[in-house]
Amino acid sequence: MSYRRQMSIWIGATCLLLILTGTVQFLWIGSVGDSQQHVVRDWLIESLFRVREDFRYKLWLLLTAFKADADVDQERRQESYVHRYYSWHELSQHGPAVKRVLFHDLTAGRGDDLTALNIDTKSIEPATWDEGLAPVRRYVSNAGFKLGRGISPIQRATWVLHPSAMAVSRPMVSADATRRINPQWPSVTGNLILQLDLEFIRGRMIPNVLQDHLGSTALRDAEYEVTVTLDDEILYSYKPVDKAADPPGPPIVGYLLNSRPGRDATERARSPDWSIPLFRPSDVPEIMSRRGAAQGVLVHSRDARIRMITSGVDRPGLSSSTAPVRATDLAELIKEFREVAGLPRLFVIAGQQHRLALEARRVGVSLNAAVQSSYNRLLAVGMLVLMLLTLAMAMIAITGSRAAQRAEDRMAAVTSQAHQLRNPLAVMLVLAEGMVNGALGRSEKALEYGRLIRSYGQRLSGIVDRAAQASAIDSLSSRSSLSMLDVSEVARDALEDLRPLIEGAGFEAECALAEGLPTVRADAEALEQCVGELLSNAVKYGLPGRWVRLETCEAPAGRGGEVRIRVHDRGPGMSEREASKVFEPYYRGPGDSTGLIPGSGLGLTLARDMVVRMHGRLTVESEKGRGSVFTIHLPAGA
Repeated sequence: MSYRRQMSIWIGATCLLLILTGTVQFLWIGSVGDSQQHVVRDWLIESLFRVREDFRYKLWLLLTAFKADADVDQERRQESYVHRYYSWHELSQHGPAVKRVLFHDLTAGRGDDLTALNIDTKSIEPATWDEGLAPVRRYVSNAGFKLGRGISPIQRATWVLHPSAMAVSRPMVSADATRRINPQWPSVTGNLILQLDLEFIRGRMIPNVLQDHLGSTALRDAEYEVTVTLDDEILYSYKPVDKAADPPGPPIVGYLLNSRPGRDATERARSPDWSIPLFRPSDVPEIMSRRGAAQGVLVHSRDARIRMITSGVDRPGLSSSTAPVRATDLAELIKEFREVAGLPRLFVIAGQQHRLALEARRVGVSLNAAVQSSYNRLLAVGMLVLMLLTLAMAMIAITGSRAAQRAEDRMAAVTSQAHQLRNPLAVMLVLAEGMVNGALGRSEKALEYGRLIRSYGQRLSGIVDRAAQASAIDSLSSRSSLSMLDVSEVARDALEDLRPLIEGAGFEAECALAEGLPTVRADAEALEQCVGELLSNAVKYGLPGRWVRLETCEAPAGRGGEVRIRVHDRGPGMSEREASKVFEPYYRGPGDSTGLIPGSGLGLTLARDMVVRMHGRLTVESEKGRGSVFTIHLPAGA
């Protein structure tokens, strides 16, 4: 099979493989795109739920840390609430979210006395109702519990949120039996008011919670923007950043709960990829509805896990005791409070119900569009890789074609030279024949020279004829004639033809030709030429040992065995790398470093190809410094 035909088959098979690879890649990228979309969406949903649970937990922790405690009297109030504030700060890491702790004391003479807790001095100081606290003052005056009113554990755990004042409040009670109207329940003595720091919540607390749960690599690579919305208006925008970077600063837009900047028209037109309520709504009892509660906020779950920060450092606790407690003890106190005193409840005092939610959307485009864009990019990269592979194959094919063309040009040149040598050789053979017939006399020397010239002229003529056939040597339909032969006879004839050359070079020739070998199907002239080429090559490269051996034998191989013709020499030998290249066209062995050894570098190549045409093979075994063995393998009886 010609080189070009082999190259065409190889290129066709490779192109088919590339088409198949492209199809598989197209399907695989589509599957990866769908999987990526599901992974990102699931991760986003899970992260948003974690954010919501963290917000609910922190709010529950705040309401629980400042729970109603009937055992706290007036004298110990400041110390107890200092402990409560520190406990909230230690567990939430957001202590400054509580701006002021205020006590509305109904037992004072005017019934409207307001004091504040000074955390630094751990003392209670007089305070005034500023303009920001006006909604709270109106509520406690018009709808709050009256002095001495006995309230149940559920009522003690009820908090109300005043959005316009950014404050939460609950009733304060006393265990003093003399002040109880209902002896079974502690009586109301006033109201506890926690005024929240909106700037801190907006600039630190919310961003930190979002960063903790949304700042992961998976979500950051997805280029999502998470927003806190109130009644579909954006209050806060957050985009995940590297955790190693500085904490995010205050947002550009909005105040939580009491300011609602307009949403961009493009953002309003595109719905979020996912949205969940920040706090789940709960039913508003009729009594709270009459007190002005527009909606209830569920801030706890009975089966929710309490994520406590535990360590061996002592922290102030929630109990009325002045002794500090560990975080583990604090967790037990909170658990006990939940089981005995009831869970904290929060109601929003407002004119209407509101929806506070977390929304997430892909920056710039929707999730589906982003995944499709990623899919298109991967497909484009894949197609580019396939195009580069195709281009590389085309370059290989072009290079191979040029190499084949150069080889054909060389072979054509050899063939042309062979044709040009035929006429001079024919004349030389005629003259040699005349010398043998006595044209120059009958002296022994003249006749011997004539025979030698005729013998070598015939041999050279055979070489020229073989070189002329080299351009078609890869074709099985060559001009050679195959017949059943005795390889020992062919080998003997080849040795006898070259014996003058061998002996004239000072070589010792050994011959071990086996008798009775199976016949082989071969071209006698071509086989003799191959053996002669191997013997000539042994003489040219075997100078160090000046010894050559020709042998024939039978060896098992395949089903019917094979017959071998072996040529040994004691030349310099070859390395494994050199032996692997010895049959390449125009390769000259390592012994020809001076360029003085005659030959074109085609002898072994032509010999191998001729043996292959006879369904055989030509091999070499060589060892550096010990010589080489060339073997012709022909199938027996083929």
